[in-house]
Amino acid sequence: MSTQTERVGVHNQKLRIWIQQSMIAAVHSVRDKEMGLDKVQKIFSVPKTSLRRYVNMTDRSLEEFIPTTSARKPIFTPRMEQEIVEY
Repeated sequence: MSTQTERVGVHNQKLRIWIQQSMIAAVHSVRDKEMGLDKVQKIFSVPKTSLRRYVNMTDRSLEEFIPTTSARKPIFTPRMEQEIVEY
């Protein structure tokens, strides 16, 4: 896994993975009126619905409201993971 944070979302039953830094750059591009939503969504490979939602959130800084961890719950507990590693 890379050092960048990846975010997973479900869209039309397909998993969508995007990197936090890509979403931040995409939001800046739309807010600065450099490009429109459609173009930014394709260039930065981020979901259009999430991009639109983050562009419209103006009350906080981008780093505060764009999640840094996946919304999915872990399958294994930390103890189970340790047992697997030790095995």
